Amino acid sequence: MSVVLTKHFIERFSERQAKTKRVDYFADMAFRSGQNAAQTKFGQFTKEIEKREKINSSIAKVYKGFIYWFKDNVAVTIYPLPNKYRAKV
Repeated sequence: MSVVLTKHFIERFSERQAKTKRVDYFADMAFRSGQNAAQTKFGQFTKEIEKREKINSSIAKVYKGFIYWFKDNVAVTIYPLPNKYRAKV
């Protein structure tokens, strides 16, 4: 199953991570290889991510210092991990 990119995701990716034509590659790798919130050991931050997943019926994947948000196989947005958690990933 391939990942579908929203316009919002593409804009946020280039704004927050990098301006590249390989956005689809990064989203696909995050979807396939990224860690679920339960696999991370971020304590309270993990609980908050899981809570937001339930509220929004979405999936959060942590991949290379960023949190990728998916709704089924659609990439919705991307956020940078807080600095104190980047070293743990």
